[in-house]
Amino acid sequence: MDSTSARLLRRLGDHDPEAWRQFVRVYGAVVRFWIRQAGLNSADLADVFQDFFVAVSRNIVSFQRQSGQATRLKKSPQKWASHPTPSAKPNPAS
Repeated sequence: MDSTSARLLRRLGDHDPEAWRQFVRVYGAVVRFWIRQAGLNSADLADVFQDFFVAVSRNIVSFQRQSGQATRLKKSPQKWASHPTPSAKPNPAS
């Protein structure tokens, strides 16, 4: 899937449970990858994963698709995934 369909985005904004299952199914592995790349430990992965999708759900209604560009969220997933959690270890590469 090259970009998220406008129909799926509308359904997410309408809080359609099946749309959210589809969205997590499509993007969940990518989000997990970004979280691991941010240097968070596995104990924090589930919390940050959930926090990411909560943030998307809170902001999806203000999402604006830009013509000619792939679907993008205004705030990058890396920004959401890099927020500190209680047991997060600092990333020495930062």
